[in-house]
Amino acid sequence: MKIFPEKIKNIAFVATSGIPNLVKIKDAVTYLENNGYKVVVKKSVNERIDSSYLASNIKTMIDDIHDCWDDEKIDMIIAARGGFGSAHLLSYLNWDLLRTRNIPFLGYSDLTALHLGMCAKGIGCPLSGPMIQNFH
Repeated sequence: MKIFPEKIKNIAFVATSGIPNLVKIKDAVTYLENNGYKVVVKKSVNERIDSSYLASNIKTMIDDIHDCWDDEKIDMIIAARGGFGSAHLLSYLNWDLLRTRNIPFLGYSDLTALHLGMCAKGIGCPLSGPMIQNFH
């Protein structure tokens, strides 16, 4: 079953905020792969740091987003979950790099800060919708 438009074939999961539930991440990977998508889980999703609210350090989150934009195979990015943290990323993003491709970035909640930054700069395709932890 196709969940996303036909041009979406390769999806990357990134963490931009809170610590994701890794069982739900695994379930989402299985669900999407069973529906014909290739899924890449970026380092920020699995990394654990000494923080009560961030999934990863800012550098790893930024590197993961930039890597997705650099990887021509990635057709869509989905945030692992909401929480608190994506506003911290805004001043570190390479907006010139993000202008090079129109990649859909799916999520809601805390991802709104990143979506608004993308809208303000005319970058990418910010989409409000379910995050990884919402796929069952």
